[in-house]
Amino acid sequence: MTPLECSSARTPEANSSDHVVALGRDRYVLRPREAGGRSRLEFHRDGAFKHAYVVKPSPKRLEDFQSAIAESYRPSATFLNALLLARFRPGAALFIHNLTVTESQGLHRPRGRCGIASSS
Repeated sequence: MTPLECSSARTPEANSSDHVVALGRDRYVLRPREAGGRSRLEFHRDGAFKHAYVVKPSPKRLEDFQSAIAESYRPSATFLNALLLARFRPGAALFIHNLTVTESQGLHRPRGRCGIASSS
């Protein structure tokens, strides 16, 4: 597998098969939408499933996160002590993992692909 692979799908959440973004030891798998409009985003590291999120189609208000934000400032809070953010775009990726920022640019793209691989 190349460093960053992808299919040409414009809206991965509307796919009928899994949409996979793989870079190095990390792999993100977006499952197709369920009947209720929700999708599941899974995170795998070194081939092992780590955790998942349910992607909901309805927007949230900032007030919906007020208590979670307040709790995140506790000294023992997980959010401020274990953070992983990832952003992918064709030919590049940006990661913030705890106190480390990693940016990759000019990634090789296989011919006929845009940087994200689909698999079932």
